[in-house]
Amino acid sequence: MTIRRFAGSIPTSLITLPKLLELRLEDNHFYGQIPDFQQESLNYFNVSGNGLEGPIPNSLSGMDSSSFSVVFILHRVIRKWLLLTNSKEI
Repeated sequence: MTIRRFAGSIPTSLITLPKLLELRLEDNHFYGQIPDFQQESLNYFNVSGNGLEGPIPNSLSGMDSSSFSVVFILHRVIRKWLLLTNSKEI
């Protein structure tokens, strides 16, 4: 699906594919949050170059960081920084 023609949210029907090995959705026009993919067979995942936002689901946290756009990486860094800052104030 890396043809830059798909738009909207990532279809949740992809979550139910039992033996999904790779999911390449980079460089399209997807927006919203990434669904929580929990397929144990998933070994490659790429959604970079889209308008996605929000946290990276825990089930995908082991994927290479280049699989996600800068927004996701920044969200994770800011969230960790806020947690560290708040814990020091207590």
